[in-house]
Amino acid sequence: MWCQGRELAENLGKERLAARTVQIKVRHSDFKTLTRQTSVEDPVETAEDIYAIACSILKFWRMNVSKLPPFEEIFGVTEAEVLEMQGAYEQGLEKKINDLKSLL
Repeated sequence: MWCQGRELAENLGKERLAARTVQIKVRHSDFKTLTRQTSVEDPVETAEDIYAIACSILKFWRMNVSKLPPFEEIFGVTEAEVLEMQGAYEQGLEKKINDLKSLL
């Protein structure tokens, strides 16, 4: 997953994009393919952040699905929702400002 997260981060960086939703795909021994995704409040662009999110998806999935057969492979870490970096940061900053204003 680390290599896939790093590759995704490199691709996002080249396009000046950030991911708001990270998705993983797993394949079981019976070739059944499943996907799970999660969205984050602040868009991510680094391999470390993408990897951490992918790991948390997998951990949650394994802890909450008792009948889940073992994975043969994790073959995809992708973005499902991307934003232009400038717009993503402006959106995140605007939300933080509004959150602070609501505390006053």
